[in-house]
Amino acid sequence: MTDLLIRADASATAGAGHAMRTLALAEAWAASGAGQVELAGAVELEFVRRRIANLGIAPLEQLADRRLPAVLVVDSYDQAARVEGGAWQPGTLRVLVDDLGGDVPAGYDVVWNPGPWGGEIPYPGFRGTVLSGVEWVPVTSGLPRWNGGEAGRVAVLLGGGRADPALAQAMERLTQQARGIAFSGVGAWVPPSWERLDAARLWTDAVRASALITAAGTSLLEAANVGIPVVVVCTADNQSPGARWARRASVPVVDARQADAAEIAAALERALPLARSLPPLHDCAPAVARWLLQAAQARDGPA
Repeated sequence: MTDLLIRADASATAGAGHAMRTLALAEAWAASGAGQVELAGAVELEFVRRRIANLGIAPLEQLADRRLPAVLVVDSYDQAARVEGGAWQPGTLRVLVDDLGGDVPAGYDVVWNPGPWGGEIPYPGFRGTVLSGVEWVPVTSGLPRWNGGEAGRVAVLLGGGRADPALAQAMERLTQQARGIAFSGVGAWVPPSWERLDAARLWTDAVRASALITAAGTSLLEAANVGIPVVVVCTADNQSPGARWARRASVPVVDARQADAAEIAAALERALPLARSLPPLHDCAPAVARWLLQAAQARDGPA
């Protein structure tokens, strides 16, 4: 047996993406019967807690040392967590999930870039294996397919974390400017006049829309799997690669990083009639699970 150990957070500041993409891997790992799955980190978002519980994983404050073989997957932008993972339990296959590029802390054997644009991002000086590109993208399993939705209905997904105040204000403005559109969204920022989506069944409700406004994070990859036409909002620097990928596919992209609420709302109103579907993506988490399991067993011998 080979255990999968995950270090990831899900909070208002960190968002849900780190946990959700590693949980796609966890689901594939459990389905393969390879071994146990543990997840440690600050898991504060209720819908992520429910996803963890549904997978039968007990969230931990910290990972305990394990008998080998084991695979440790660290998905965090926190440098202390990254360094700690690289130094964790000798003999473990250590995997850093990264979509930023640049230096990799000592101790990691594998870098896994989970975006379809990952091949563009360099890791100078890293001598291990880099898993990147469309064949290594994890997507939550069982997502529904979009079949046209309802005319005049637009869903908005800005990540599981706290929305930037200017972006939240922009959505209020958009409500007033885009008359005749029924908006829906998830999160504390959602305007009172909008339909509030249930985060536990997010895509079941979101596919009722005829278009989607989405941040360029994990929901972008899920939208590509679902097939719904999208407008992409780049809300942070780490979302730039995803925004470029969408733009190359002729999907409209609004850069909200340096814009005020009025500018964002106006840009979104112009972009909505141009929404189009992203290049289709399929869940490659089972392929990632197989590769990591084989690498761990080749390193330490069969369990």
